[in-house]
Amino acid sequence: MGVPEIMANVKFCVHSLTKRTVPLYMTQIGLDNIMLRVKGYVKENWGSPFIFGFMLLLIVAAVSLSAGFASLADTVAVYAFYTLAAGVILQLASFLKYRGNDDDEVSV
Repeated sequence: MGVPEIMANVKFCVHSLTKRTVPLYMTQIGLDNIMLRVKGYVKENWGSPFIFGFMLLLIVAAVSLSAGFASLADTVAVYAFYTLAAGVILQLASFLKYRGNDDDEVSV
């Protein structure tokens, strides 16, 4: 195999790697599917947005503490705790509401 054949193979590989193989509408369908799944998860797990917010606030508190803003970090950590408490209470209420409606359980 000579240099021209190798260059032709390289050009073909580069062209096939850079060419869009998935149409844009298919990625939009995938994103819509993901959003529907997230909405369904949040609908059954009421506390999940609050617990996610707790994690974000805790990261903000850690970054602000490492940047030297101790009072801001303390305030954000307090709000993070309240967010976690609300998330746990809502998650418990969601668990109590949906515990008898689980279709995936296998009864023996």
